[in-house]
Amino acid sequence: MMKTILRKKNENQLATITDNTFTESEYEMIISSMSDMMKDNVSTWSTEDWPEELVSGFSGHSDVYPVLDQNIVNLLADKCMSVLGTTDKYENYSAMYYEGHGQCGLNWHTDMAYSASASIYLNDDWDDNYGGYFVFRMEGGNKLATVVRPDLGVAVFQKGKINHAVTTTRNDAPKRKSIQVFIK
Repeated sequence: MMKTILRKKNENQLATITDNTFTESEYEMIISSMSDMMKDNVSTWSTEDWPEELVSGFSGHSDVYPVLDQNIVNLLADKCMSVLGTTDKYENYSAMYYEGHGQCGLNWHTDMAYSASASIYLNDDWDDNYGGYFVFRMEGGNKLATVVRPDLGVAVFQKGKINHAVTTTRNDAPKRKSIQVFIK
């Protein structure tokens, strides 16, 4: 059963961190779909092609795969609707699967093109020393940030252009796996 770990809200922003975000069978379906997608060699691009301000200072990269299975996108959208109260128009949702390699990460940014987003983590047994933490800071909270370890079951839902980043992943860490949901 999904458990809310933290919920932060201000006038313009909402961030919710959950654990056990999906049921065991839903996770099996998500992970199986991502595995099948990787086998099918769905077209991919890399964070190496992203704007310099997002990736400068990182020597690693993430391979990025669009999630094309509409059943998975709908499942992710349903969770966003439930947690954030976002639109019920499925066409406003897109999802990407990321596999981080080497010392990857992202500098501070706000996903300006979207009204809301979610980060769903798919790593078993992520060690604290691997890095790769999701970090966010609400408006008015410039001295305080919230840090989230990318463990299987954990998800971060955010609405209202929240400033966030991903800390550097240690070079010898396993692939950092996540799904990002973007909502227009």
